[in-house]
Amino acid sequence: MYYNYWNAFIDEWRNNYTSINCQSCEKGILGWTNPNSIPLFNNQTYNDLSIHYLPEPYWGNTGYNPLEVVMINYNPSEAYLMQSHKHVTFEPNYLSYTFYKNFVFAEAMKFETNQQQCFNLTNAWHWRNRTKPILDALGVMYEDKSKPLVNYLGIELIPWHTVNFGTNESKYMYDNLHNVYKRSILFAANESTRIKNDRLVNTVIVRATSRLSKRPSSRPSNNFRELLIHLNDREVIDNFSTVPLRQPQLAQYHADGDCYSIIGISTNHFFQVFEIDDINARFFPSEPNGKIRFLCIWQQGSNNLPNSNILSQIFNCF
Repeated sequence: MYYNYWNAFIDEWRNNYTSINCQSCEKGILGWTNPNSIPLFNNQTYNDLSIHYLPEPYWGNTGYNPLEVVMINYNPSEAYLMQSHKHVTFEPNYLSYTFYKNFVFAEAMKFETNQQQCFNLTNAWHWRNRTKPILDALGVMYEDKSKPLVNYLGIELIPWHTVNFGTNESKYMYDNLHNVYKRSILFAANESTRIKNDRLVNTVIVRATSRLSKRPSSRPSNNFRELLIHLNDREVIDNFSTVPLRQPQLAQYHADGDCYSIIGISTNHFFQVFEIDDINARFFPSEPNGKIRFLCIWQQGSNNLPNSNILSQIFNCF
């Protein structure tokens, strides 16, 4: 269902790009508002609009391969020329795939076997900054020359490329809260039930802070707790809660931010675990103990995950 929706979304963007890119900004895509209405920029320095580039709602696993990890990111970073509308519309390498899902699968498989890819920089980023640290933390064995990106699924809360997640991106997310929940968060929750390892099954890793703020912003920022607060206030969800750690003796609790760090390791790395009542009821209607957890992990001053040693210790805590 979720993969089919994003296939249709990408087709709508590709087939109706001219009308979607018009100055009126009235035409959105399958319920999402037009990013030109903010506007969102792939590169603000050159007023390079995000609408010009292939949206990237997810990357990696497409349902065909075993899954080891599901991650939520806020949105894809700045795109490069090969991802522009001109190239993805007219390049035969892209048009040879009927759906976005098939294209992503082919790109991830080519990356694993070191074949030539269209989006080699995208593959390399997801491998280096997301997949490899987590697989190493889990102790997943893979050949030295193999890069099993197909065992990872990275889902974006909003699908448009920008340099960073700032005020404009936050406003766009706020304007599209129902779709953020229905098309991205539920997508991640659903796929997490397919994870084959015991440590992360039914767990979604969220690369975002969740530090408790004394002054929550009026709009969601790159703080997952604040996003959940806004979803709750808008009645998109009924309730959410933090989850007690299974082995709290391994972690240090920071009361001022309602978050944890691993004892004996630099306090630049933090984490917190959440549950969303609606999601638990949706996926485990007859299992009172069935839970899907959202594990927020962040480190100060970096968009990267902690190293595999720290990740492994975090995974042992819950």
